[in-house]
Amino acid sequence: CTQTVLNESGDTLSKKYELLLTFDYENLNTKIEDTARLLKNKLSQIGLGDNHGKQFTIIAHSMGGLVSRYFIENEGGDKVVTKLIMLGTPNNGTPWADVRDMAETLITYAINGSVVLKPWLFVLSLLRKTVKNAQITLKQMDKESDFYKVLNQGSDPGISYVIIAGNTQTILIRYDETAGLIKRLFTRIKKKFFYNTLDTILFKKPNDIAVTVESITSITG
Repeated sequence: CTQTVLNESGDTLSKKYELLLTFDYENLNTKIEDTARLLKNKLSQIGLGDNHGKQFTIIAHSMGGLVSRYFIENEGGDKVVTKLIMLGTPNNGTPWADVRDMAETLITYAINGSVVLKPWLFVLSLLRKTVKNAQITLKQMDKESDFYKVLNQGSDPGISYVIIAGNTQTILIRYDETAGLIKRLFTRIKKKFFYNTLDTILFKKPNDIAVTVESITSITG
C-alpha cells in the first residue's frame, strides 16, 4: 500500500512520509482508555513525544479511531499528532453493543419453547459466546456508556480530523446484460440479502455493517 498512487501528482505514502508505523493492541478485553495510554507510551519511546517537530498522521480504522481520539483529546495527543484520519469509527456508538443482550433475550424465548426460535438455538448460543468474549470494549461502544460521555463532551481537538464513512445501501449490483429477470433477482438477493437483513433488524439506518453512517460522522463540537 505504500506505493499506491494517491493523487494526480503521483504521490504515494512512501513519497509523502519518511516512516510508516503500525500499532498492534488487544481490542476485546482492554479498556479503550488503557489502549490510548499504551499508544502514548509507545510513541514516546520512539521519540514522538510532546512537540516532537515532525508531521505525524494517524490513519485509524473502526475502534482504532476511538483509541486515537481519546489519546488526542484526553492524553495530550494534540501535542503529538498533526492529523487524524478515521475510517468507519463508531464516534457515537454501534448497535452491535446491544447484540449480546438481544441474543440473551432470544435464547430465553427459545429455551422456553418458542417454535420459531428453537431451530436457531445453537446459532444464538454461538453468537452470545462470540460477543461475550468482547464484552469490555463492546459495552464501552454503547452510545450511552460513560466512555462516550467523556469522549464526546465537545472539546476541540485542536488538529484536523478526516472522517471516511461507508454505506452498504449504495453498493451497486452489476448484472450480466443478457441475464433474465429471474437470474437478476437471484443475483440481487445473493448480494444484498445480508446487508438488507442487517438494515431491517439491527441498524434501520445507512451503515457500513459495523456502524451507522450517522455515528461515524457525529463528533460533538
